[in-house]
Amino acid sequence: MEKEINDLAVELRHELHRHPELANQEVQTKQLIMEFLEKHTELELVDRGPWFYAIYKSGADGPGIAFRACMDAIALSEDCSLPYHSENTEASHKWGNDGHCASLAAFAVETSRHGAPRDVYFLFQHAGETGIGATECCELIRERGIEEMFSFQNMPEYPYGAIAAREGTINCASKGVSVKLIGATSHASIPENGRNPAQTAAKIVQYVPDMLAGDQYYGLVQCTIVHIKLGDRNFNTSPGEAEICFTCRGQYEYELDAIVKELISVATKLSLAGNLDIEISYSDAFPETANCSGSVEKIRKACKNCGYEYIDMNEPLRGSEDFGHYTKLIDGANFFIGAGDVPDLCTEGYDFDDSLIETAVEVYKRVAAI
Repeated sequence: MEKEINDLAVELRHELHRHPELANQEVQTKQLIMEFLEKHTELELVDRGPWFYAIYKSGADGPGIAFRACMDAIALSEDCSLPYHSENTEASHKWGNDGHCASLAAFAVETSRHGAPRDVYFLFQHAGETGIGATECCELIRERGIEEMFSFQNMPEYPYGAIAAREGTINCASKGVSVKLIGATSHASIPENGRNPAQTAAKIVQYVPDMLAGDQYYGLVQCTIVHIKLGDRNFNTSPGEAEICFTCRGQYEYELDAIVKELISVATKLSLAGNLDIEISYSDAFPETANCSGSVEKIRKACKNCGYEYIDMNEPLRGSEDFGHYTKLIDGANFFIGAGDVPDLCTEGYDFDDSLIETAVEVYKRVAAI
């Protein structure tokens, strides 16, 4: 990659880092990237409101290829030790989307200047952290007849500069499940006059390990209790409501659906036995991201052409990724670029390594040329 383009991308990354925005609030982020592409490329930009894409038109026949980066930050504060630290006290780019966007923007500049053998689409997606953005951006696939898409994330603990991927599931499916138990309050001295859901909540919590025990599941499954609320610090009142929140996870989406179904079935039976009403709600639903074998092979070839180390992952990452919405429709692959021994993602000490922008661009360029 040209040094000038790399320097521009680093400058863009730092500017994005200063102005992080949460999911569905990426107004300034989107504007900064669009202005960057308008200034440094001759690509056509298509504004779709909360998201946008740029197009390189090669003039060649055949379907185009797409590359995606998410624009949103996460709800985590950042200290002021970085010269380009976050100016938003409620958000920061501790997942690395500032680096993902800067890398894709640099790739767009390279492609605009030097060309590509096919049409290339550069998708800048909103709301990656909630799983909603990809479902809306799938419209690009339908509009343009795209048949393959790629994306990457930076990954601490993997060897610096190495590329990691695998065929099949690379990110697990997950779904947030909230179980609300509704009884009736009473004075703490006469709990029999109310319907306290504490015992039922405890039984539901205790059932979770049994639900996951045994060898009935083909892939990894998890059910993590992330929140429990029962009453308040009021010693005169026997509470009438409780809420338990779970993050259910599965290597395969059908097994995730199975454990969610069982969890709800057991919670419903126990609530009825406890003379309680029950309300179920869902949030942050992510599909499994399953890499196409042909797309992974292109990544392997790109690494070989670049002289980069390639790691074939033995098992998927437990964390979820909304890129799976795209790979349900077309071929594609999500992959990781190792960041080495640095603070983990979603921690205060993490910061995307600028030197890896070039790594991402070089892989993207060679994938687009295969």
